[in-house]
Amino acid sequence: MFSLLIITLITISISWNGKNFIIVNYFSNSSSPVYDFKTNIPLILSLICCSCVILFIIFKFTKEVSKKSVMNNFDLILGSTIFIIGLGLTKILLLLIDPALDTGSAQGRLYFYYFPLFSSSLCAILYGVLMNRASSLIFLTILSLCQTIMYGGELMIFMICMFSSATGVIASNNARRRTHLIRSGLQIGVVQSLFILCHGLLMGIASKFLAIQPLTGIINGSLGAFFAAGVLPILEYLFKVSTDIRLLELSDLNHPLLKKLVMEAPGTYHHSLIVGNLAEAAAEVVGAKPLLARVGAYFHDIGKIKKPEYFSENQWRAKSRHDDLIPSMSSLIIISHVKDGVDLAKKYGLNKDIVDIIEQHHGTSLVYFFYKRALIIHGDEQSKPKEEEYRYPGPAPQSKEAAIILLADAVEAASRSLDNPTPSRIKNLVDEIINSRFLDSQLDNCELTILDLANIKECFTFILTGIFHTRPKYPKDPQNTKQKEKNNGNSDKQSTEQIQNSPAKN
Repeated sequence: MFSLLIITLITISISWNGKNFIIVNYFSNSSSPVYDFKTNIPLILSLICCSCVILFIIFKFTKEVSKKSVMNNFDLILGSTIFIIGLGLTKILLLLIDPALDTGSAQGRLYFYYFPLFSSSLCAILYGVLMNRASSLIFLTILSLCQTIMYGGELMIFMICMFSSATGVIASNNARRRTHLIRSGLQIGVVQSLFILCHGLLMGIASKFLAIQPLTGIINGSLGAFFAAGVLPILEYLFKVSTDIRLLELSDLNHPLLKKLVMEAPGTYHHSLIVGNLAEAAAEVVGAKPLLARVGAYFHDIGKIKKPEYFSENQWRAKSRHDDLIPSMSSLIIISHVKDGVDLAKKYGLNKDIVDIIEQHHGTSLVYFFYKRALIIHGDEQSKPKEEEYRYPGPAPQSKEAAIILLADAVEAASRSLDNPTPSRIKNLVDEIINSRFLDSQLDNCELTILDLANIKECFTFILTGIFHTRPKYPKDPQNTKQKEKNNGNSDKQSTEQIQNSPAKN
């Protein structure tokens, strides 16, 4: 309903005629004062109907292209917000340059006519960074149509907006640094300049202006990138979007949480780095987000900071802390690291996607070791422990990235228990772990296919085989060996002489 109201208010264009505010109906090229309700009410009702159709198209298109049931509400609100920014800027700039255009001079058309299209560049970069391509192109198509109507229905204006916007979405979709936005803006500017040049030729603009007029496109693209770099952090914060730029900042190993992890739970830290490598490689293979998978893996076990000594990778002594605990208590301690991790992630302001991965990286799987120990202790049927008490609270992974981290976490941990990690044993272990998680219904709610799982198995096996590679024993140098033996003999002889010559102590 919020999005419907936004689109309706945007489509109604309020203008200023020098005396009063008026509502402009671009479809009939007419206008009426704001207080003329008799004329405006039918217009508003028709715009509401159009807005309903637009919303239905957005939902339907996103369902087919993105393979999701509906567009996320935050995505819809985010897209509508950027839409408001773009159309509002266009309207404001058109009102500002209207006096220059009314003069009809070539200079006014040269310097100001295409300047309002800077908002198209800004929105293209914001959509490309913050949303997927399918949703971005839908919003930008509607925005381009509205801008064309506001320009009086010129076909070339629609072509400039549409093609430059599509270029911007493609160029900025995988932007990982703020400087990449500048590159995207320049590409948008080049496309706009080419179309502006073609428009000038078709309109018969004087040749002395044709060399200058396309510069408006370059300026629009550059300004769009500049303002996008400023607006982007605000939208990232308000809508909790995990852009590649933000994820790259989180991947810095100097992050306070990661520094705390390496100091208090170094075994877990090393484990997380390897899981990150496994997850990133697997995400690339199955078409997920590699950077999100890697960063999510870095933070997935931060909850172990609270009780690091209760986890095997951080235990260096022969006796385990769990030897003095009953299985149910040990299971509670192990399971609690998920909740502790979520609390820490929220405390340090990590993105929602990272928090979801921390919460889902064990799904509802069974803490098998302690459950098996409980079965041994309580052998009779009456006191048999309930399996639900030894399962993680979940939920099961809801995304490809969370599912990949679940598998990588289990595979890496299990690989440490292999006595002789040969390639065949590693392959069998990976197959067993992934198959068991699949049969335990941990992968039911993510979008991984059987083919994806086969590719993940192959990827994990290849990387783990490289990690557990063997080295040949290097032969000893005979000369060095003889020299060491000679030195050792001299040292023994010298020590004996020192003992014989030393004075006796009373």
